[in-house]
Parts: sequence; structure tokens; C-alpha cells
Amino acid sequence: METLHDIKYFIKGIGIDIILAMAGFFGAMVSISREKQMSTIQRIISVLSGVGCANYLTPLLCSVINVSDNTKSSIAFLIGYLGLKSIEMAIDKLNRRLKKYE
Repeated sequence: METLHDIKYFIKGIGIDIILAMAGFFGAMVSISREKQMSTIQRIISVLSGVGCANYLTPLLCSVINVSDNTKSSIAFLIGYLGLKSIEMAIDKLNRRLKKYE
């Protein structure tokens, strides 16, 4: 049982939120299931980037668009589904928000 606690502590320590990462994983899996022309390595990279984007962009996006914690996993799923496109969307949204303060 101590090992499981250590693993959870390590995962949290490197900034991974298991719930957001899993939601992003499932979103990415749905996304790649629609793509017929992807190689295996492209599929793996797509899933990993979807998980990473969901894990690290969801808190930022939720803060910027001011949504409740109850919707975080849904947003993580969508970010995982969109993958790298979600980074572009987040940057555009952030730029628009920052221009309000100029």
C-alpha cells in the first residue's frame, strides 16, 4: 500500500492530475478513432499530446473562462479530443483576454 501512496505522490509532484489526464486520454482516443490514415506512431503521439494538453491546459482554460470545478473533466475531455488544436485555441483566448488590459 505504501508503494501506491508513493506513486500517487510522485504523479502529483510532477503536476499530473489523474482525473484530467484520464479525461484527456479518453478524448484523444475518441479523436484518433475517427482518423483512418494515421500510423501507429502518429496515434501514440496524438494520444500523448491530448493527455498532456488536457492535464496542463484545463486548469488554465477553466480559470480564463471562469467555469466551475464540476466541469473540469468535461473540458479536459474536449481538450484531449482537440489535442494540439486546443493549444492554439487557448493561446488565442488568452491573447484576447490580455488585450482587454492594454
